[in-house]
Amino acid sequence: MKHDLIIARYGEVGLKSHKVRSRFERRLVKNIQASIDAEIDVDQARIFIFPENFDEALKKLSKIFGLVSFSPAVATHTTFDEIEDTLSKYVDEL
Repeated sequence: MKHDLIIARYGEVGLKSHKVRSRFERRLVKNIQASIDAEIDVDQARIFIFPENFDEALKKLSKIFGLVSFSPAVATHTTFDEIEDTLSKYVDEL
């Protein structure tokens, strides 16, 4: 199963007040969009990146200031059946 999502995490920005954190998150998203052609969503201190070119995005993310880590992932719906189906396909390919 091919990865289609990158989950990026930031560090000390999460310690800021809501107002300041929002401003830093917007700046970080703009920096990511300037380097990578992708759809980006921010939710609960995580940045979800759906890149057009996955391999290129992984290379460029390591150079973006403010990101602490990032992980390739597989997107799925949040129903139990969908998660179970996606997980079984993923494990079968390992």
